[in-house]
Amino acid sequence: MSTSSSFPPKRPIDVAKAAIHGERLSGVADIRDFPRLLDALDDRASASNVTWQAVFQNRLVAGADQQVWLHLEGSAHVPLTCQRCLEVMTQSLTLDLEFRFLPTEADALAQDDDCEEDLLALETPLDLGLLLEDELLMALPLVASHDSCPTAPVFSVADADFPVEPKAVNPFQALAGLKEPPPKA
Repeated sequence: MSTSSSFPPKRPIDVAKAAIHGERLSGVADIRDFPRLLDALDDRASASNVTWQAVFQNRLVAGADQQVWLHLEGSAHVPLTCQRCLEVMTQSLTLDLEFRFLPTEADALAQDDDCEEDLLALETPLDLGLLLEDELLMALPLVASHDSCPTAPVFSVADADFPVEPKAVNPFQALAGLKEPPPKA
């Protein structure tokens, strides 16, 4: 069993060999190591870190051969823009995922609908950094918002040159003004 704290791993990982050896990789990565994730974050906040751990193992399953698995954990506190008040907020992201590896991509696709765990192919070396970044991106909320915004949202026109139309007159009020006053008796 080996442990590493470098990130991203300097080499693609041969998952089958890592599982045979029960390899454990862990560390703390700077959020800047994930460029696609960084693009989704608010750039007004300070940098943050991603804590992660990857455990490769072979599991014996009743009625089947040994299967190669990866248990991936990760956590981060990332800056996002609240979509209500447009202020910076911190969102906690937590990963606790199981991946089972199959010989080919076709095998993984064929079994994907019938499995609760995520399936990946053994046919290519694993880029752990890319997998971790993909999972962090999927853990982001669809719409980031505070539970309770620290300041009330301000609704205003963003462009001073934007033409603002005067409030429309109610057409029934306009008709009432055309109506002649009733004759005096």
